[in-house]
Amino acid sequence: MSKNTLYLECYEGITGEMVLGALKDLAEALETEEKDRISFPKEREHTEIRFSKERRKQDIERQSKEQGTIQEELLPQIDLLLEKLQIEKITASPVWSDKGPTDALGLAIAARAEGACPERFVVKKVGTGTTYVNLENNTREPRTLRAMLIEEVPAGELWILESNIDDCAGEILGYTMDLLFEAGARDVWFTPIFMKKNRPAYQLSVLCAEDQIRALDAILFRETTTIGVRRYRVERTALPRRFFEARVPGGTVRIKACEQPDGAEKCYPEYEDVKRVARETGKSYHEVYQTAKKMAEKKE
Repeated sequence: MSKNTLYLECYEGITGEMVLGALKDLAEALETEEKDRISFPKEREHTEIRFSKERRKQDIERQSKEQGTIQEELLPQIDLLLEKLQIEKITASPVWSDKGPTDALGLAIAARAEGACPERFVVKKVGTGTTYVNLENNTREPRTLRAMLIEEVPAGELWILESNIDDCAGEILGYTMDLLFEAGARDVWFTPIFMKKNRPAYQLSVLCAEDQIRALDAILFRETTTIGVRRYRVERTALPRRFFEARVPGGTVRIKACEQPDGAEKCYPEYEDVKRVARETGKSYHEVYQTAKKMAEKKE
């Protein structure tokens, strides 16, 4: 199973029991022998949640002790399920304690969350965990925690800005490229073209995110002789990637590791780091690159 992200929707509270119930739902796809190894507490009444101000001190102490024991039982099971589900990261909604129950274990799980739900994701499975609260009018109402096993999808929608330029010096175009990259452009390239009257020219293309269009347009109009910029939306497929460092003789090289569709990784030493080490050590670029690549592959 690939690494997953867990999203907890905590709008009706979060307790250890609710988390365990939701993870149990998500774990139904596991093999039978794996599920049999995950034991659950014996049936017990749901912890009463009272809103009366007249609760006696001894009741509070008793329930606190009981709750602590229950949570000690639940935590190892929750951690086991997180491991079985290959949860690499937990994200969560805000916890609205005034809408439903919370306890120390539930809040501790929510505290592990690394931010909110990602903008783009695929829902692989949904599980729910439910508990009940006793209201002052002697009615019982359910409170539900929804847990979603999701796979984050890198944003694939980008924009291309284009302009045909036939009357601008090459030095200016090179300088403009540097400025575009410094401003956050994902990629910049030139394509030789012929314009009207058979004039040789360049098509300047810029790949960027939507929120970068205005700033990059401003650079193109300020630095080049263009009087118009075309733009159109494009989609791309981006491989999941991670970054780490590899030690080589003479320094450190950052490595970009891209995960292929079959799960294998390809490692790419960063150009600037390889160039720096090559200059500082007097070794060839090729030698430093190959050494960094071998060191990176040993770390996989």
